[in-house]
Amino acid sequence: MALVLVLVLMLAMGLAIGHFRYKALLITLARYLKRQEVLSQATWLASFGWAGTTCAAGALIAGLLFLALKATGVGVMAGAVPIIILLLVMLHHYHFRQCECAPDLLLRVTPPEWE
Repeated sequence: MALVLVLVLMLAMGLAIGHFRYKALLITLARYLKRQEVLSQATWLASFGWAGTTCAAGALIAGLLFLALKATGVGVMAGAVPIIILLLVMLHHYHFRQCECAPDLLLRVTPPEWE
């Protein structure tokens, strides 16, 4: 039973990462194709890596909260919400720290050119 729960949580994380990569890649490709530029994987990961990590962590946290809610009840939410907030703040801090270290890898987004 425990192995099934672990596999379900890992599957949720994998699907969240896959869904994020698909959406972000389509959005980014549309902008690059419009500007007739080549998209490099390093630039794409530097720009969107933190959001993918947050998406995967969100899927894992949602699964864990569901399991905890099923096992213990509503009282677990009072302790879980501050932990979730702390995790998301730390992930954003990590992203901005990476931006300070390698600003040349950031995706340069320009306003759309209206025709």
